[in-house]
Amino acid sequence: MTILQQEIIRLRKEGKTYTQIQNILDCSKGTIAYHCSNGQKQKTKSRNARHSTRRGALYKKIQGFCYNYGKNSPNRKNYPLLKQADVEKKIGKNPICYLTGEPIDLQDMPRYSLDHIIPLSRGGESTLENMGLALKEANQAKSDLTKEEFLALCVKVLQHNGYKVEKI
Repeated sequence: MTILQQEIIRLRKEGKTYTQIQNILDCSKGTIAYHCSNGQKQKTKSRNARHSTRRGALYKKIQGFCYNYGKNSPNRKNYPLLKQADVEKKIGKNPICYLTGEPIDLQDMPRYSLDHIIPLSRGGESTLENMGLALKEANQAKSDLTKEEFLALCVKVLQHNGYKVEKI
């Protein structure tokens, strides 16, 4: 049990209200309720399990794709959240990286990302048409290049290292 948990329980046993505990410990009422209410921990675990099952890992990726970061950017836009069903339809039943062709497990969140095919920095938008499912390392290597620029760079790297590259 953490010190915060011990203090919350001690103050509650002394008859302090949630507001008083909040002021004394400088923590949220939600934190206090979590440690004081009967069954609150189980309710929280159950709610989190329902949300993660219903929405899944892909939902979080979609949120990140649609919400453009850079709070101070004058060109910042917030796009409407894409519908998960539309994204799933686009990527198909056996999702693959649009850059490498490797299969992607949608439950393995750290391994993939949703890429802006035309980067935001190049005028691309957070739309379904401009979204590509990519392995994280491929997306990071692509950075703010277009797909064509990235592929041209890959060809140069391979040729420089002695590989013969032919388009199939």
